[in-house]
Amino acid sequence: MNWKYMFLALSAVISVSACASYVDNGVSNAAVSDDSGSCGPNVTYSFDSKTGVLTICGTGDMDDYDVDQKNQPWWTYRSDVKTVTVGNSVTSVGDYAFSGCTALRSATVADSVTSIGDYAFYGCPLDVVTLGNSVTSIGDYAFSGCPLDVVTIPDSVTSVGKHAFSGCALTAVTIPDSVTSIGEDGFNCPFLGSISVGEGNATFSSIGGVLFSKDAGNLIQYPAGASESYSVPDSVTSIGGRAFYEGTVVSVTIPDSVTSIGDRAFYGCYSLASITLPGSLTSIGADAFYGCSSLTSMTIPDSVSSVGEYAFSRCTGIKNLYVSSNPLLSLGGSVFEGFTFYDKDGSTVIPATAEDLGGRCFVGTADRMVRLAEYTLSGTLTVVGGSASSSDVEVRFSGMAVRTSADGSFSFTVFHGTSGEITASIPGYKQTVTASIDDLAGNVFGKDITMKIHTYAVSGKLTVIGGSASASGVTVSLGQYSAVTGPDGSYVLTAPYGTSGDITASIPGYSQIGKASVNDISSDVSDKDITLKVDLYIISGKLTVVGGSSASAAGATVFFAGMTTTTGSDGSFSFTVPYGTSGYITSSLSGYTQPVPICMMAVSGNISNISVVLKADVYVVVFKDYDGSKISEVSVLWEMSRQCQTIHPEHQTAYAYTFAGWSPSVGAYDGTVTSYTATYDATTIGKRAAIRDITSSSTHSVPHVPRYSWRQV
Repeated sequence: MNWKYMFLALSAVISVSACASYVDNGVSNAAVSDDSGSCGPNVTYSFDSKTGVLTICGTGDMDDYDVDQKNQPWWTYRSDVKTVTVGNSVTSVGDYAFSGCTALRSATVADSVTSIGDYAFYGCPLDVVTLGNSVTSIGDYAFSGCPLDVVTIPDSVTSVGKHAFSGCALTAVTIPDSVTSIGEDGFNCPFLGSISVGEGNATFSSIGGVLFSKDAGNLIQYPAGASESYSVPDSVTSIGGRAFYEGTVVSVTIPDSVTSIGDRAFYGCYSLASITLPGSLTSIGADAFYGCSSLTSMTIPDSVSSVGEYAFSRCTGIKNLYVSSNPLLSLGGSVFEGFTFYDKDGSTVIPATAEDLGGRCFVGTADRMVRLAEYTLSGTLTVVGGSASSSDVEVRFSGMAVRTSADGSFSFTVFHGTSGEITASIPGYKQTVTASIDDLAGNVFGKDITMKIHTYAVSGKLTVIGGSASASGVTVSLGQYSAVTGPDGSYVLTAPYGTSGDITASIPGYSQIGKASVNDISSDVSDKDITLKVDLYIISGKLTVVGGSSASAAGATVFFAGMTTTTGSDGSFSFTVPYGTSGYITSSLSGYTQPVPICMMAVSGNISNISVVLKADVYVVVFKDYDGSKISEVSVLWEMSRQCQTIHPEHQTAYAYTFAGWSPSVGAYDGTVTSYTATYDATTIGKRAAIRDITSSSTHSVPHVPRYSWRQV
């Protein structure tokens, strides 16, 4: 059983009973109360000396008090108060209300209370405090110095005053969504390791247990008990006042995004041994590094134009110091309190002003910081490839930075004993020729460096659709940069920094589907796949039928390169073929023959007006006698006519049959024709035709008529 909480609950019951028995007539009729009275216009108190419970009852606000005047009603027995209960209907806890209650271990604040005054519980040895769900404001120093290790801030709270919980034993705290303001050092607790913020909070945020503004641009508080090493996020532009105040951090890395460090940001960080101020920094607040006695080196970047008073006061461990050369540099009073500076001769004392310290380096101890001798270090920057210029490029050496002249030349004023490498920075370029200095002891010239544009790999795969072309061995291009695909169509080309454009490939007769492109490349790029699809063309024409008596050009079959189509009603036809197709256009119609196939070689475009002609098959008719022997055509024709007269007595003319489609035409025999030809479907006209529908070579027998046969010419 938790006796501690059981005791608190019992105390609350006793205090409510005691409060209910109070009559505001100046006389207490409660036997259990050792003291009672007024502590607000409509608020009363009662104290039970046996339990040490002080109960506040009534309606409205408590009075405010002044601890210096010792005017709390319970001041005389403040060391006997062990528990405070603020009852329902009370709306505020007054300023200094319970400050000085040196035995107060627990406090319960009812849901009716909306505000807790300044110093309300200041210095009380509270172990437990319960805040009601209506509290909106917690005053300055309200719980400062209380050994609380846990506190729950209600969702109703909107403001936390300065130093409200400073000096508490909290190890973690959660800021609810409702809080919009936190005063200076609101949670400056020596053991605090983490600050959390509700996701819905519109003013604050937390990253890794560190308190930031909502946009994470301002670092507000690094918990004093957090990790000894910390890297400030790149989103931060300012480190707020007292952000690391009296913390135990040992090493801090500050990104180039930070431009300002607030007042007392690292004040009293006695363990801080390593910190590098970025070249983006422009201002350092007052007392910013006051008392950081573990620092051994400090470089104030040339970007800094303002350093507040006492900023590096009592940083007595510094042995190497460089002060910004910014022409606008302003140093506040006593910036380097505790330091004595000497000129290069080691005997002349230099005043700690911007004019005398700016742009100079000092070594030694705080009581004797001697200015180092200065030398010239120079060279020329050469830029290879791309469009970048060697002019106005930042060149760095040993924490210093200069910009190149129009011809790429640069020059540093360097301190005696300096070592380091000369580097330059151009986006998309890498340094291929370096220069370094070891323990500089005099002027050095000709320390040239070279920057070459950086190249990156652009890779992907080519796919070929249709046709017979292969994806292997194809040239893929990105502007002037190209590569040849491998057996599987993959490619890797190299292009310089900043390249933009479309990636293309070319195979005759193929077109690229879709687009692959890069824009201002600054790293390797992969999966830039491209596809080529074979081009398709239309070849078309018309089929004409020559000869015959009944055949039509419609419905004929036309062939090309393994494809087949049928002519339309007017004899037209078309094929859709891929680039490079070759072959012969032929056709088929029963009884007709195409004299010459039409040759198509490596089609590379649309072709129209192709003419295909089909001619009727031609036969020679030969008549034979009854015994199968050949007789002259003239005799046969004539005899045939006579025989026809005999077979068909109804035809009384000498020539019983008129032949249609024969050549020469057959009508009255003139005695000179010796052979006749007929086209397919050539027919005789008559009730019983002796010769009909010639379709192939064969021999036919007709009663009472000589046999005949025909062959195709």
